[in-house]
Amino acid sequence: MLFQDSFEVTNPIGSGKKKHKTLAVYLTLANIPSQKRYTSDQLQLVLMCRDVDFKFFGLKKVFAPLLSDLQEISMSGVAISDTLTLTIKLLCILGDNLGSHAIGGFCENFSTAQYFCRCCLVTRIEFDTNPHFCGPERTKEIHNRSLLELANCGLNNFEGVKFQSPFNDISDFHVSTGLPPCLAHDCFEGLVSQDMYLFIKYFVTKRWFSYNNLNRRINLLKYLENDAQDKPCEVNKILCTKKLSGHAVQNWVFLRLFSIIIGSYVTNYEDSVWLLYLKLKQIMELVCSPKIDLAHIAYLKTLIHEYLSGRKELFPDNKLLPKHHYLCHYPQLILRYGPLIRETWLTDDAFSESCWFDLLEYDAN
Repeated sequence: MLFQDSFEVTNPIGSGKKKHKTLAVYLTLANIPSQKRYTSDQLQLVLMCRDVDFKFFGLKKVFAPLLSDLQEISMSGVAISDTLTLTIKLLCILGDNLGSHAIGGFCENFSTAQYFCRCCLVTRIEFDTNPHFCGPERTKEIHNRSLLELANCGLNNFEGVKFQSPFNDISDFHVSTGLPPCLAHDCFEGLVSQDMYLFIKYFVTKRWFSYNNLNRRINLLKYLENDAQDKPCEVNKILCTKKLSGHAVQNWVFLRLFSIIIGSYVTNYEDSVWLLYLKLKQIMELVCSPKIDLAHIAYLKTLIHEYLSGRKELFPDNKLLPKHHYLCHYPQLILRYGPLIRETWLTDDAFSESCWFDLLEYDAN
């Protein structure tokens, strides 16, 4: 399994923003316990490149050494001894949507692209009309057809495909099925962060509580064990980004504990937005479950259908985002990959930054 992500070495909101933005790629093994896959002992840095260099030289040149190694071990395996050779295969490539689409050769403009999903052929018009609609599933055959049409039509993309990804040359791997979602980016830093901000704004407007009261409750609550390490951030009412300011795990903790934090302020437990929050909380509990049976996967599909319909109806002025659509694929993706929490890296940028400084120290010596 590979994980790719970009991180800022300097202050991400300072004058040096993007100057030293760096792409890092890590390797971990899929056949070890899932809770140990993303620990610092198991993650191996395999590639690091400045973001500006990646854009200048392109995917194929930057990833050429890694692709060569992956092709070799997928064909020949790794010799452990004279009598034992292990077969090694690339299972999937994890990361945020921008990075996954760049690696897969898909359109990266999520705000305007007609085809914005790497899992299906839904169009933006279809999504805006029916938020829980999924188009025909992308397959290797459909992907190759799109590439053929792309070569003949002279356009810069066809059905959301821009070019043939070099990762498709690796044995038993294809980008149409090898780029699973990342819950950290899609959910906790994406739709959960933005939708929770909308819910809170609604509750404040209904005079259930004020932002000051909410922040006071956030700070007064006693967080235990792992939650204490990722205490939720305060909610800023004038935040221009209109989403929660915490990182993925902080927002996850906030979603889980929000009903406890403001429980005594709720004046109407049948309020439509309150019920919508509870539905989102239940969806994330199922999506993040380390084990899930077929009955709950079917129930998850129903919950997602109801949530997206309710979100569109209750907040018509706030358009649904592509990340809301990706939620529709989660039941099917769980059947393909298993529980998605096992395919998610929730480590923050501190680990990547430590690798960056280790490389600087190594180079200096």
